[in-house]
Amino acid sequence: FIPRTLCGDGDPIDVLVLSSFKVNCGVLCDVRVIGALNMSDEKGEDQKLIAVIRSDPRWDEVGDLCDVEDHIKREIQHFFETYKELENKVHPTPGSTPVVVPVAGPAVPGLAAAYPGSPKMGPKKRKWATIKGWYDRAGAIELLKQAYANYEPSPSGLGNFARMRRLNIGDLSPQVVNAMVRAPKGTNIKHTVLAKVGLLKLDKVLHSAVVYPGDLCSIPQTLAEDGQAVECLCLSVFPLPLGCVVQLRVVAMLSVEDQWGPNMKVIGVPDEEPRLSEYKDLDSIPIHVQKEVSEFFNTYKNLEGEDIWAQVTGWSDRAAAMARIEECRKRWFSLGLRIEGIEEKEKELESRLRHVEDKEQRVEERLARLESALNKHPN
Repeated sequence: FIPRTLCGDGDPIDVLVLSSFKVNCGVLCDVRVIGALNMSDEKGEDQKLIAVIRSDPRWDEVGDLCDVEDHIKREIQHFFETYKELENKVHPTPGSTPVVVPVAGPAVPGLAAAYPGSPKMGPKKRKWATIKGWYDRAGAIELLKQAYANYEPSPSGLGNFARMRRLNIGDLSPQVVNAMVRAPKGTNIKHTVLAKVGLLKLDKVLHSAVVYPGDLCSIPQTLAEDGQAVECLCLSVFPLPLGCVVQLRVVAMLSVEDQWGPNMKVIGVPDEEPRLSEYKDLDSIPIHVQKEVSEFFNTYKNLEGEDIWAQVTGWSDRAAAMARIEECRKRWFSLGLRIEGIEEKEKELESRLRHVEDKEQRVEERLARLESALNKHPN
């Protein structure tokens, strides 16, 4: 769904994302809207936006609904025409066709009160869905604008989202550090951490036919030269879950340069993994594993454009990696905290300004309606 939108059924507007890979549940991502499916169900009118991952070059040629293959559109339509068929209880009679029996159930509490325009809820209705047609990109964007205009921010703010801004580096730093997994081993998708709301957002899709040779992680309470947390590669035996925090035993550092400058990668292993207990320093990493890691960072940007590149310049031992972590940790305490405070205050002021502008627009629309009514009925 798309946040900060509201449809007639009291829910955010849904979006079906056409992607070349599996997107993890609960992850935010930037999408490009290309159309919409117009449908209705037992609750009333319903629309599903159709979109593609904005950062995935495999979908660059898809700009409108007409660019989507007809078979894919038929698959989508068939799914939404049939996906509710088995949600109704069926009482079969021996030797006869099963008959669908509506199920009585309690009303949904609070929905009518929360959304005064919604119909009053009664016993649970028989579930169904029917397709009425398609919208092209222009029509879909109009639907999205209307859903955004219908949304009113909750005074309670973000509710019970987890906060990750104060995730610490760990008491055993710099020998063992906490690291959050942003791209599991064997995948081609990197995520970024939205620390304020505790969510992960799809940040980058690798353009080349490669996958991460280990779990790409970020070390909290560190600040590298590019303004981001220090990245590290965890050489795990099995892929670690996206978003989990692993206690990483630091063993080496890979020196990388890209189009922005130095981009060092700390190399480590899960501290509690007995299969990797011998990994203590650079010389304990097998030579072939070092070659695999170097090959990945030398080539993973090759298809991203002539001005985008990366080059491995060498390896360093554990002592150099720990010194790097300490340096970036001091930078975070001296600069990062102040930067975070300024950014948070700026976002808060922007949110307040948008709220005021929205209220001002609604007042102007109401005044215009009153003025129109007075002109029609001057007495």
